[in-house]
Amino acid sequence: MNAVGKKKKTASQKAQLAKTGFAHLIKTYAKKHKLGQADRNIFNDILGRGRLTNAMLASDLKLRCRATKILSKLLIELHLQKPDLNFYLLTFTNDFANTSDRRPIIEISKMHRSIDPVLRKLKLDSLSVLEIQGVGNYPRKGKGRLLMLHGHAIAWTERSLDCDDIMNDLNSSPSWVNSFDAKPIDVRLVTPTKDDLAYISYYIFKPPFEVKMVENRKSGLKLKSTTKGYQPEFAVRILECLSQLELKALVRSSNDGGGIRSEWCRRLTYRHRSRTQWTDDKADHAAMDQFWDRIRTKKRRVNYHPYEIRR
Repeated sequence: MNAVGKKKKTASQKAQLAKTGFAHLIKTYAKKHKLGQADRNIFNDILGRGRLTNAMLASDLKLRCRATKILSKLLIELHLQKPDLNFYLLTFTNDFANTSDRRPIIEISKMHRSIDPVLRKLKLDSLSVLEIQGVGNYPRKGKGRLLMLHGHAIAWTERSLDCDDIMNDLNSSPSWVNSFDAKPIDVRLVTPTKDDLAYISYYIFKPPFEVKMVENRKSGLKLKSTTKGYQPEFAVRILECLSQLELKALVRSSNDGGGIRSEWCRRLTYRHRSRTQWTDDKADHAAMDQFWDRIRTKKRRVNYHPYEIRR
């Protein structure tokens, strides 16, 4: 049972690098396709660098950085209050949540409903977050590229869990399937230091600055995270999805984790409304739909459909 180790860079530094890396891909796309200033301004709004409304978009990179810092503080406070707690990181993947970027269906509600019973069964207090990541070289062959919706949960309990036994039990269920030579549910112990809790907070809120690539190994297909080969067009396609989701809608809790989520939401909402670009307006969904229709028409020879997001 291996603990999640410390990283060379701090969580704050990694969050900034992830934000910069993803924003650079979007900027590269705008330059490559010679977008006008009006469309560039909309990209800035979506990324949290322009005009803001009450909507707290999952595409807002500054908001994600703030979400990381707030959760980190709350977890560190929790550990100081209850030093005997054990912390765990759980990752959830399932084939039903994979979809093509040609006609994408994003199963938000179904993924939440799959994760929640697992955390309840284990009697864990937790905060879970859904993430969308692309696979840049699969399946192709006229079927586009893969988008994977998956989840991470930071969980805590006074009990000591046997991670291997729990994984063997949970992954024996036929309802959890991963076709990429990986366990559908992964459970790891987190050493509850300030650095490690901050890193996990960054990890579950990081923007999609990396892409997965499939490697064909003897044991089967395996995924590897990388920034190499991550096409700006693919990053923009993922951004389209994130711009239609609120960050809070991706976050759930179990048991006493509800108190952490409520306080996280309260602090994040306050910080969002304190930003200089914030106005007490509603998001203009019609204008956003028209924007993405224009962007999709730039995909020559390929018909990309709007996202179907099942909430």
